[in-house]
Amino acid sequence: MPQQKKEEKTIKQRVIDFISHVPTKYPYIVIPVVLILTIISLWSMRNLQIKLSFFDELPPDHPQVKRFKYVAENYGGTDFIFIAIEGENLSEMKMCAEKIEDELKKMPEIKSVRGKIDVDFFKKHALFYLEEKRLSELVDLMRRRKDEIAQLFLNLEFPEFISAWSDIISKEILERENLNEDETDEFVKSISNIRNWVAEISKSILKGEVDKEKYKSSFEKAFLMMGDTTREDYSINQDYLISQDMSTILISAFPTKPADDYGFNKIIYNKIMNMKERVSEGPCKNTKLHIGGNYIALEEQRRIALKDMQRTGTISLLSSLIIFFITFRGFIGAAMMGTFLITGVILAFGFLMISYGYVTLISALFGSILIGMGIDYGVYAFSHWKEQLNEGKDRISAIKFGILKLISPTLQSAITTSVGFLCVYISQIKGAKILSVVSAAGILIYLILSWFFMPSIIRYTSKYLLGIKAS
Repeated sequence: MPQQKKEEKTIKQRVIDFISHVPTKYPYIVIPVVLILTIISLWSMRNLQIKLSFFDELPPDHPQVKRFKYVAENYGGTDFIFIAIEGENLSEMKMCAEKIEDELKKMPEIKSVRGKIDVDFFKKHALFYLEEKRLSELVDLMRRRKDEIAQLFLNLEFPEFISAWSDIISKEILERENLNEDETDEFVKSISNIRNWVAEISKSILKGEVDKEKYKSSFEKAFLMMGDTTREDYSINQDYLISQDMSTILISAFPTKPADDYGFNKIIYNKIMNMKERVSEGPCKNTKLHIGGNYIALEEQRRIALKDMQRTGTISLLSSLIIFFITFRGFIGAAMMGTFLITGVILAFGFLMISYGYVTLISALFGSILIGMGIDYGVYAFSHWKEQLNEGKDRISAIKFGILKLISPTLQSAITTSVGFLCVYISQIKGAKILSVVSAAGILIYLILSWFFMPSIIRYTSKYLLGIKAS
């Protein structure tokens, strides 16, 4: 047993000795290898995707995700793009809408467009869109009240026609429907409002002029009011989906693929924005175009996330470099630490591309976290080297003995931190899983860099660093 323990200690010591010798004897191998891996990682990042859909965060076997995938695979998804045309001139708005609709239909990525409505067609074929039950009820009504309906057409004056038709409908509803007392009162009130509107028309015909305020009031009570609630229905006579105040036309487009296809989403976003720019200089120059929908929102969110990743990473890096510049009182030390930090982050992204290939909103900012935690390992390597110099070692020996003292505490620290991150992996949220794995791997990457890469850099820059006194 004692001999076995001695042998184990010897193996451990050999490993430690090997690690401590590599940066001093083979820095010309370590630095190119790390550089090649960094370039490969950087190259792989060109395909990095940022998935921001709610479904990208849920487990793949979640019922909602399964339903969403089923709809996406069989029907192309439920996502759409809307374009709201806002203006003051309805004719110009319709011209703009026609142009946008034509542009959208030319795009192969667009499956269908909901824009102009064939009003005449629906007026002529309205009965075809009734359910069979409703058609039967209509036929039954015509048969039972054929004499009353025939009387309608004996007098073709509009007011009398409307009054007679209202009487027929009111009788039919009161006989057929089982209305309670409140509903009956409400219905009788609505019929009375229609009759008042007809009476107002009759007065206008007799007088030869229209009292606009009274007519407007009677019309609103008859057709636009139900109790105290205003009806928001669109008129069947409008050939576009137009807002009640006639200030906005809405056009909807349904692409061929769902919004979570991020490569496709980027293409459709660029095409829609280019189209907006073109039509804004032409038939839509006097209108305002508002574009939205899942495709637009996800792409803009993706771009914001990319900017945030770049911004937070850059600020974190620059802050560290400024601190190092002040600490080392020179450019060489700051550049050395900056190289260490950047290399670690890029290699961590390379690991991300191998393991996942994408990030979600939760895991998108892990780069800044790594910079904040990984810098400790670079500082440890440099501090131990300076400590050995202060003890009288030469600049090369100081690297070796510094690593010998560095290995054990940094290994324990890295393992503890990595295990802490990996505990998050039990989360069902996919972004949290990615964050845990990549952050844990990033810590270990910085650990290895502090053993090999950082000492190798010190090996080549030690002549310049010897004159530096860290404050």
